[in-house]
Amino acid sequence: HGGIFGALMGGVYAGLRRPLRELRAAQVARGAGVNVAEPLAVLATRVFGPFYRLTIVSREVENASNLLALRSELSTSRKRELIERVADEMRRLHEAGVYHADLTLKNILVHGSSVTIIDLDKARLFGHRDQRMDIRNISRLNRSVVKLLGMGGLVTRTDKIRFLRCYLRG
Repeated sequence: HGGIFGALMGGVYAGLRRPLRELRAAQVARGAGVNVAEPLAVLATRVFGPFYRLTIVSREVENASNLLALRSELSTSRKRELIERVADEMRRLHEAGVYHADLTLKNILVHGSSVTIIDLDKARLFGHRDQRMDIRNISRLNRSVVKLLGMGGLVTRTDKIRFLRCYLRG
């Protein structure tokens, strides 16, 4: 849950579908060679009736920072490298038919020369690539860039074109 509904529910969910969906999405993505967080366990604590407080435990991605945290530390060449890595991972995720419902700069971790996509709990599995969903996912990431970094300077129009070229190249 997000927004006001999430605040009202306080992390309580009806049923167990959400963590199972995340486990399945991670399994499909990892099976396709996509670098996503490795889930280790799910803890479901019944609050009352069909309502649970859910916790998903994933293996720590050591020495990682999310893309938003790195924004001020990136040289031009490092930024280009990361744009290509993120585009490659997104393309492979989509080729596997997995679509991240909350793809933001905060849900992409950087460690060394690799990137890892996290937070697949709202992911949708299509079993095949869907161009409409490709566009929606890329647009979601772009909205995150604009919202969190603003329109000016840090991610340029050229950077966005570079991302799309790399994404489409595969």
